[in-house]
Amino acid sequence: MRSTTAGILGATVTLFAIGAVTPAGAGVPPVAHECATATQRCDGRVEVPLDWTDPGSARISVSFAWLPRRDRSRPAEGTVLAIPGGPTAALPMTELYRQALGSVLDRQNMLIVDPRGLGESTPLLCPTGDLGRPDSIAECARHVGSRARYFTSDQAVADFDAVRQALGVRVVSVYGSSYGTVWGHAYATRFPDRTRAVLLDGVMRVGADGYVRSPLGRPVHPDLGNLDVVCRPSRSCRALPGVPQQTWADLVTHLRKHPDPAVPLLSLLRLPQQAVEPAVGRELTAAAAAYLAGDPAPLRRLARTFTGGAVTGQPQTAPDPTVAGYLAYVCGDAVYPYDRTATPEERRQQLDAVYAEQKPFAPFSTDEVLNATHGNETQWCLNWPTPRQSPPVPAQPRYPAVPMLAIGGELDVATPATNAVDIARRFPLGRSLVNRFGGHTPTLGAVAGFTGPYWDCATETMRSFLRAPDRFRQRNGCTAENYRAVGSFPVTSESLPRVPVGGLAGPERALVTAAVATAVDALARRNPNGAATSRLTEEPGLRGGTLQFPGPGTVTLDGVRFVADAAVSGRLTVTTSHRARAELVVADPSGRRRAIGLEWAPFRTADVTAVTGTLDGSRPFHLRYPT
Repeated sequence: MRSTTAGILGATVTLFAIGAVTPAGAGVPPVAHECATATQRCDGRVEVPLDWTDPGSARISVSFAWLPRRDRSRPAEGTVLAIPGGPTAALPMTELYRQALGSVLDRQNMLIVDPRGLGESTPLLCPTGDLGRPDSIAECARHVGSRARYFTSDQAVADFDAVRQALGVRVVSVYGSSYGTVWGHAYATRFPDRTRAVLLDGVMRVGADGYVRSPLGRPVHPDLGNLDVVCRPSRSCRALPGVPQQTWADLVTHLRKHPDPAVPLLSLLRLPQQAVEPAVGRELTAAAAAYLAGDPAPLRRLARTFTGGAVTGQPQTAPDPTVAGYLAYVCGDAVYPYDRTATPEERRQQLDAVYAEQKPFAPFSTDEVLNATHGNETQWCLNWPTPRQSPPVPAQPRYPAVPMLAIGGELDVATPATNAVDIARRFPLGRSLVNRFGGHTPTLGAVAGFTGPYWDCATETMRSFLRAPDRFRQRNGCTAENYRAVGSFPVTSESLPRVPVGGLAGPERALVTAAVATAVDALARRNPNGAATSRLTEEPGLRGGTLQFPGPGTVTLDGVRFVADAAVSGRLTVTTSHRARAELVVADPSGRRRAIGLEWAPFRTADVTAVTGTLDGSRPFHLRYPT
């Protein structure tokens, strides 16, 4: 998937060298590159043919970074060919992958290559390229000319292998992420004898014809099936009327007739895509049901926090010269529901016919989606010529009998988990791990700044496999499932669940229940498996007041109203022993300020939360609060 992530170059001395590589199969041994003997990071270039099927074609330059193993006392145990996604430049991500691989690089080398047409590898550039302007895509194609047909994955992986040869590396362990799984898949099947092991995280699907195929509408269309995934395990969510997809469809219909500036169409598209965020998955179906029942506050809160709130119209774009390299891959590597050799107008007619028949954006109309977004590769490639047959994976591929691991996320809207299962079946020794409630490419989460057991597990899975592929025995994926979806949003204390509170009764029971409900809701924003929520610093309370997030596992409340008639202030913390503690102040009906202390085990897959505490510092109580 296209990404703007940039790596940070390490503070190591960098060597620069240029080597020449003879095209594979030309019958002349390759010239060894100076980086082959480097003992520290070495950045270099090789010259390769524009068209690998024509050794006499023009030459282009391909850049790479070579990171020799840290332990120089013993021979290297292997080399990891790290392939980032995008498709975008890889070299800026060198430090990111170095950190992700961690201890693997004590005994193994790392090689990372800028794919041709991107970054420093003979970049394809067009000054006016803009994915938000279809006319600029056709103009961009004319600007870069016919040579763009050779900037595709089948050619790029031959470049990767040329670098491998130049460095004197016998075999590589392929580690591809997101779009890097296309290059990884292509490399393993085009150079099976040079492949020691394969790890693919966030797998792009490749069809039987060797071309990339994505479900029509992804990733623009929200995957409403994810609403079912997070709702099904929860007793409270299952008790809601109807099924989650239909509830969301009813919500779209309602807001189409009665627009709400606080919940624009773009929010309705984006929120289901964010179901991988625990705070969103936990609330989304109940928030939709509440809105339809006349309570807009929960859905408006989600829209404001996770989709920018009152964003309307198409998001703005700006010219990006690197768009040409990106389009060369996503258009040349894939098949879409139109003829690759047809004119743009013929393609448009073919695509419109498919949209009319399949309605891939339902419950939204095609016009609603395309007017609210800039579409996806299916629309962008209408105006990009693809005259050459260029499947990333060759016809009748030979899959190497080497250790192979494919990782998928159950809630990944970019690359469905079924892709990981499918590709693992193609490799003789392939296996797949599907992360429960997981999202896209979690093996890079820890170095992206996400903390928590899920991210740590994903990173260690990757390292364990690459450290010793032949001895990898893990049978289950990592799990991000540590909550249960809620079933309601009470408006007042009277509508809170009527649960017994051991040690209290009457108004005091209601007061404590309101404090517990407020605290549990607030701490959901500090779920350690969240990505977007880890960056939150402040958020309005559901019905008033302010939440602040000064650090991981900490929340301060200032007059926060989860229910309209109870303002709660104080502080929540999660201890190193994974216990949540709260010191709160709540005003009772007479206006008297009451101190409430709470303790519970947060982030659990239980339908009830066992809470203990004290009222006014001396009166103990306990209750079991339902999600």
